[in-house]
Amino acid sequence: MDSTDILFYLYALDESADEIIELNPHAVVVFGHEAPIAIRSSPPTLIGTGRLATFGRTRNNDIILPRQRYYRNDHCWFFLSKSGELILRDASRCLTGVEVVQATPEDQDRYYLHGNNPRQRVIQELVAC
Repeated sequence: MDSTDILFYLYALDESADEIIELNPHAVVVFGHEAPIAIRSSPPTLIGTGRLATFGRTRNNDIILPRQRYYRNDHCWFFLSKSGELILRDASRCLTGVEVVQATPEDQDRYYLHGNNPRQRVIQELVAC
């Protein structure tokens, strides 16, 4: 796989996220001292059509989560809507969210996942670094 199929990266912001990175060496791309998870457009996800990446505790997910009680087997996933928008859908009860570094109150509201079950949010802007 080359870098042309990478849609975006997920960076670890704390020790819990570091553990997820360690569980998924197949998805990690190293940039000097940074090692984010790369979300790719191909190959297709292991679960479900139309999904870019699935997150859960079982091995049939693209990104494996630790076997802790607050993670589900089918915790959350990214997909593209018919209109091409990137959406994060959360099937968990532990309120998965999008954390924005140095977020303003507007940013926090902008990335809050709405709804009950499942909750979801269009990811309106990806920040390049």
